[in-house]
Amino acid sequence: MRWAIALLAMTAPVAAQEPVPAFGACRDIAIERLERELRWHVEGAFAEQVPVADLAGMAYCGEAGIFLCDQEDAADTCHEALTAQQDALRAEVLASLPAPEVVAGRRGMWSDALYPRMHALAHGHSAGPDCAGVAVGDGPRCGARAANRRLDITLRAWVLARYLGAAPDAISAGWAGPPPPTRPRARE
Repeated sequence: MRWAIALLAMTAPVAAQEPVPAFGACRDIAIERLERELRWHVEGAFAEQVPVADLAGMAYCGEAGIFLCDQEDAADTCHEALTAQQDALRAEVLASLPAPEVVAGRRGMWSDALYPRMHALAHGHSAGPDCAGVAVGDGPRCGARAANRRLDITLRAWVLARYLGAAPDAISAGWAGPPPPTRPRARE
């Protein structure tokens, strides 16, 4: 069996790997996908299923940024810059979130029960140092991950506000841009 797998691996065409995108480009791609999914949820058959749980694309962007920083000679400096970039983005998203009173009454439990809680979580602060006790040298990487989690919570509130029709899209709000053009893949 092992020889068959080895033979298959040797004869399979080698696919060109796409480079890991930088955080900003990755963010724009992920936000475009979120907007497309939101349109599908708002206009489609699943209008009562709020897509606040699926933010894997944005989490990937933060992790991709950490991976790219790990490849740098000055990894700690890069992680600190990524942390600052994610925290700045979080601040911009927070500024575009409507107050719970603005959203109240729009869609039952989603607007009256869930959104006020998501809004409070997005504006919340950690109960303590997120990276206390990490190994020496891992602090900047841990800080970038903690910033990614803070951003994730804030984006969940924004997605819910978008679903409720109470928040502007990311491009109009000014904290995301259009995604870079997709390169066509060569035919085999």
